[in-house]
Amino acid sequence: MFKLGKFYSMNILKIKNGNKAYQKDNFVWKNLNLDLNKGEIVGLIGANGSGKTTLFKSILKVIKLNSGTINTNLDVEKDIGYLLEIDLFNNLTAYENLKILGLYSGIEYSKDQIDNVLNKVGLEGQKNKKVKSFSFGMQQRLRLAAATITHKKLLLLDEPLVGLDPKGIETFLNTIKTISTKYGTTIIIATHQISEVSNLFDRYYYFSNKQLLEAKMQSDYYEIAVEPNSNFKSILNSFNISIHENVITIQNISETVKIISLLHAKNIKINKISSHDSIIKEVF
Repeated sequence: MFKLGKFYSMNILKIKNGNKAYQKDNFVWKNLNLDLNKGEIVGLIGANGSGKTTLFKSILKVIKLNSGTINTNLDVEKDIGYLLEIDLFNNLTAYENLKILGLYSGIEYSKDQIDNVLNKVGLEGQKNKKVKSFSFGMQQRLRLAAATITHKKLLLLDEPLVGLDPKGIETFLNTIKTISTKYGTTIIIATHQISEVSNLFDRYYYFSNKQLLEAKMQSDYYEIAVEPNSNFKSILNSFNISIHENVITIQNISETVKIISLLHAKNIKINKISSHDSIIKEVF
């Protein structure tokens, strides 16, 4: 996605040479570098355990880097919203949950603020129902409401589409578009459901071999080499691609990311991803 506007020249967060290990020499990721600019939407792709959530928690200062720097003028409490696996209060209503989550952050949300955000995420009419009666998808919407009830400068969304039905996904996409374009909010989305949100992204990053690598948005073509003898051809019938033995050739980054996501979902091992001028090995 290409967007015009004044926001993109304004850097809001910079991570330089970040290293994180929970045990000596057992790194989650190494030499991580990331620049975030105002108003852009960034996709974050990687297998489970690759370090996506650890990156988010590092930005939120929940955990510390072993080495490297995170430079930002953002206030974690006021300026950063996040959708992680936060616990909700099952015996309280949606309204009460948002009220209490706000107080945890030192903010007392008004009735109008809560009503507006519940309407924005498609939970209008549900505010007085107890969360224990909510489906998982409805709980995800409530978490998104908590992340976006005030206008944040940065949003960190970890697997935000999990549990959402098609209507919920549509509501989510519309919400994210509005937040980015209207308020200039920078948004990072970590997800496996790339096909649903790829058109939102301005940039993609891959976790590969404990490195964070940026995918090029422009390339002559891309190649994905999968494990030999894997049964992958039948699941790719809807894509405009060519296949030679165990190598898939694709013409654009959006289709490439969708295919990576699909292969991963089907547990088909990817050995290498390459473009005409860069190589990313063992993304999953």
